[in-house]
Amino acid sequence: MNRAERRAESRRLQHEAEIEAKYLAKRDAAKKAAMAKLERNGITAEDLRREYERGRNESISEMSDFAMKMIYCGFALALKREFKFGPERVLRTLRAADQIILEELTTEDIIDRVSRELGIEVRFECKKGEEMFDV
Repeated sequence: MNRAERRAESRRLQHEAEIEAKYLAKRDAAKKAAMAKLERNGITAEDLRREYERGRNESISEMSDFAMKMIYCGFALALKREFKFGPERVLRTLRAADQIILEELTTEDIIDRVSRELGIEVRFECKKGEEMFDV
């Protein structure tokens, strides 16, 4: 790159930085104006932060509940379909699984236990089309 090209590149980068600075200034001004409107109605930034955290925590809880319901029900149906388990055996198995989950402290512990006791490797970061389980 010759001197003229370096200068042109420098001017281009400086121009981009100026555009970004103007954009950020406009964005910040818009945020401040929106907050001023909210504060006039008695809503503070702390109120917004608190409500955001409350909503976030509720969402995490709901997703955890959803995931657990899906896993347990899928497991129950698999026991019925694959091994012809009846309601009593399915319930016993689900209760045993629940007890095992309570005994383990971390997901790493339970994954290691499955590997040790069953010789199955469980992978949770699979590529598309790749099996999640491997012997």
